[in-house]
Amino acid sequence: MNDYNSYNRFRPRVVLRTSILPSMVLALVFALLAATPHSWGQVKKGQRFAKKGDCLQCHPSNDFEGSVKHKPFADNECLSCHKPHGKIGILRLKRDGSALCLGCHESDQIGAERSHVHTPVAKGACLDCHDPHAASHPNLLDRPAIETCLGCHGREQFERQHRHAPMEDGCSSCHEIHGADHAYLLNQPHEGLCKSCHDASSGSFLKAHSGYPVADSDCSQCHTPHSSDTDKLLTHSIHDPVVGGDCEACHKSPDAAQPWGLIDEAEVLCESCHDMADVAPEGVHAPVEGGECLSCHNPHGSGRAALVSKKPRQLCVECHDDVSLELVKSSRHQPAGEDCTLCHVAHGNSEGLIAGDVSEGCLGCHEQQRHEQELDNVHPPFEGGSCTDCHSPHGSDHGALTVKNRFELCLDCHDDPQSWLTHKSVHAPIKIGQCNSCHAPHASAGPSLLLDDRNGLCLECHQSAMAEANGDALHAPYEEGACDVCHQPHSSNHLNLLVEKQSEVCSGCHDDYATDAAGMVSAHEPVMRGQCTECHQPHGSKIEAFLLDRPQRLCLTCHETLAERLESETAHPPAAEGDCLECHQPHHSVQEGLMLQPVADLCLTCHDGETSDFTTKHLGLTGDKLDCRMCHDAHSSPDEGMMQRNSHSPFAEGECTICHEAPSAEEDEQ
Repeated sequence: MNDYNSYNRFRPRVVLRTSILPSMVLALVFALLAATPHSWGQVKKGQRFAKKGDCLQCHPSNDFEGSVKHKPFADNECLSCHKPHGKIGILRLKRDGSALCLGCHESDQIGAERSHVHTPVAKGACLDCHDPHAASHPNLLDRPAIETCLGCHGREQFERQHRHAPMEDGCSSCHEIHGADHAYLLNQPHEGLCKSCHDASSGSFLKAHSGYPVADSDCSQCHTPHSSDTDKLLTHSIHDPVVGGDCEACHKSPDAAQPWGLIDEAEVLCESCHDMADVAPEGVHAPVEGGECLSCHNPHGSGRAALVSKKPRQLCVECHDDVSLELVKSSRHQPAGEDCTLCHVAHGNSEGLIAGDVSEGCLGCHEQQRHEQELDNVHPPFEGGSCTDCHSPHGSDHGALTVKNRFELCLDCHDDPQSWLTHKSVHAPIKIGQCNSCHAPHASAGPSLLLDDRNGLCLECHQSAMAEANGDALHAPYEEGACDVCHQPHSSNHLNLLVEKQSEVCSGCHDDYATDAAGMVSAHEPVMRGQCTECHQPHGSKIEAFLLDRPQRLCLTCHETLAERLESETAHPPAAEGDCLECHQPHHSVQEGLMLQPVADLCLTCHDGETSDFTTKHLGLTGDKLDCRMCHDAHSSPDEGMMQRNSHSPFAEGECTICHEAPSAEEDEQ
């Protein structure tokens, strides 16, 4: 009872304390929330965000130096862009890529919704040009404006001798930065842009243009907009009449009703200066032969050689659309992707407009193959200069620009491989269609266009053969590198690509074993099955006779029960010492059991049958003409005398005379 009262007195105090605990925890949580307006996350051990700008405790401000600061950064509002624990990538941004920037910089305001958009804007790569924190240049550019542009657009076209005046004020004099309604990001239509600086009605302007009304023309037909090596900013190549101001060589006078009208047909005008015998020989390129010079050339000027109106590749594929399809394939010929005129002559008359001999054209770039022409064995298509028999000149979906996958390509001329695939054993390179694993496609110093001497070539893949042959004795064909003495290089109906079944391959050289086998009483089972490699290593070995292992261990791999007996019983010394060949022939014999000699003769080579000890134990017999196996086990026995395991009762007690007569003295002498 006292215990119960004590419990009751204690219990209310426990209830009181446990009811206060949740309130204390909540109060602590709210206090922490009030003290950390941005995050609870630890930045450094023992520290939490306590005020704006605490990011700089870990991220030093000198990492973000620059007089022009991004407003969120200037206001220490890092969490406008970043999450303290992060979502996207290592920068821990709230949103990915341009989506973050466009949260404040609306796309329609910066021009990103217009018909022509600057590539970095289209890719959402704002950081290609702008620093997100601070920079030393206006608009948070990480370099001066002109340098930012030249980083992608190259310098050559902007740094020639004579520069267009607006270039000094930067690219934005003529171009929009993010997006525009006009091509090339121009901030107004082409002709209006030029007239904003150049007064087309002034006398000097008219005089410079021979009085022609060029104000509404495309100025870039004659002038380059950025820089030029000639005064007046003329394009890289200029038609001679334009250089001399002789517009009337082709056009009607500036006072005519249609001053830009031609005084004759375009073809006739071109022929009046250009000798067509040179530029349009018989069989020439169709546009030239048809007098359609303006299909390819600008009549006034061009930024490209020979007044070509576009990059050669762009120009050519407008007609040759079959080539354009090849250029999008996985393997593309580099000249075809850059400049068709590296291989073709636009005004030539050779087949395919090829510049000179096809093979010479190819060898102009492929110098290594030129040296291969001097090797002993040259592939006929290569020797005949027919590179396009195997290779596509423009593009291909196969490696090395081959017109088909390599195996199919080889089959076009070499039809044997198709039948090889039906054989039981097919060499792996043939199976996967990789003829070039062994053969050079163009030329080789060795026979059959092999990439290396036969043995070296085989060992590049067959390292195991090298390991097997790492010994003192090497099989002659292997040592001489003549793998094809035993193996077919492509396929075979025999295991391991053998040229014939194994027994016939071996007997092709070791014919004495095949010949001697006739009329034999016993033959070793592997020999009977023609499986020489069950005992012999075909390439080489550290063991005599190319054996796979030492004779005893080798024999016991098949004769397993004997191996167990030799461990536990009295063993015949030759068997114990592993000298199986002291008694047995390894291949075949005229004796039973592959014996070297008749049993009695074989045993008596070690056991002297003339001694009294021998004759006493053998009824006075010397052992001649006896079959020792009738009483003795030749390999092992539980008995020290090597007796057979199961013995007839009189014999077991040594009572031989119960059945056998002891020979007389006369018989014994005989």
